[in-house]
Amino acid sequence: MQLRRQALILIWFYASFWATLPLVGVGNYAPEPFGTSCTLDWWLAQASLRGKVFVISIMFFCLILPTVVIVFSYAKIIVKVKSSAQEVAVYDTRNQKNHTLEIKLTKLKAERR
Repeated sequence: MQLRRQALILIWFYASFWATLPLVGVGNYAPEPFGTSCTLDWWLAQASLRGKVFVISIMFFCLILPTVVIVFSYAKIIVKVKSSAQEVAVYDTRNQKNHTLEIKLTKLKAERR
């Protein structure tokens, strides 16, 4: 439970850090074309090196890096599920052999009576 709480706190700090950078002067927010919400100021990104660095940083740290982490995590889950399925199959085979042996021993015991 403690690890889960720490992970959630880290995620919130990470997201808050990147969301508040434009509010402290690194990058800018600007209205979207329809004026219904705000987004990154893409025109500033084209006009200045600082804006380009900010947009590239946002793209890497808020899109590419999380996507890589998600893909890696799912790949590990798939590998674990496959190995668990193999372990269960081995256990089932062993269990079936034990059951067959028990039946044979029971029949042998019944024949001796």
